[in-house]
Amino acid sequence: PPEHVIYYLNNTIPFMICYAIALQIQELNLFGIDYHFHELSHVEQGRAGCEFWLGYACALGVRVNVSGMSTLMDSNTGRPL
Repeated sequence: PPEHVIYYLNNTIPFMICYAIALQIQELNLFGIDYHFHELSHVEQGRAGCEFWLGYACALGVRVNVSGMSTLMDSNTGRPL
């Protein structure tokens, strides 16, 4: 695979998303996946990879649901995905 694809598989969550895509699931529900906490200045690496693969899943027609309390895909802002 191209180098940029490997980079976006940099932790277990993107692998899980890709596995779900490979299984051709119709809906993906995600809870407890946060890369940034507002009360902390520290941001964990990997958010871009998760959001890339979730966008790819959406493009394939997978319904993606992220907990409304999660910072992933800015779900905590109240804006629809």
